[in-house]
Amino acid sequence: MARFRTAFVPTLFGLAFALGLASGARAQTASFTSHGVHCQPTKAAGAGKFDFAEGGIYNVSTASYQATCTVDLGLTGPVVIDSIWVDYRDRNASSAAGNFNCYVFWVNNRSQTEWGTFRRYSCSVSGGCASDVEPTYSAATANSLYFASPFGTGTKSGVFAVGAVCDVPAIYANAASHVIGLEVFVSNP
Repeated sequence: MARFRTAFVPTLFGLAFALGLASGARAQTASFTSHGVHCQPTKAAGAGKFDFAEGGIYNVSTASYQATCTVDLGLTGPVVIDSIWVDYRDRNASSAAGNFNCYVFWVNNRSQTEWGTFRRYSCSVSGGCASDVEPTYSAATANSLYFASPFGTGTKSGVFAVGAVCDVPAIYANAASHVIGLEVFVSNP
């Protein structure tokens, strides 16, 4: 189920990790986080369809819309993007709406984007499912979608940002689905 952190800001360990990259240190791992209130509607059509609150970005409309969430890393050295976690709450039990789902991407310091090769969907399995196998799944509690090695195990250089594009289902029975936050784990080779 969901893994919660007390703060959604780059940690001191993350800062030490970035400094370690610059100094040539080896075998370090760091996490970088962003709260859901920093997410934005992906397309203009989603403008005005989301509310922002302590719990993140909420879809308060009667249709599903996409939200894009990013974590700024600003790293210059080579890193491996080990995993990405998207914390969310899927409150829509209607199969017509489809499940909460996301796909991930990273952007290098030359503004080039690489997209992950798969989506993860909300379901009763911890970490999410590879397909929409439970179209009526919803939960009152928060969950996480887990992307293991979403861009392979090779190193990436100049990782400026990592993010997720999420399909957030429509409001259902006065309960709004939402993105709580995003956490990225990277290591240096």
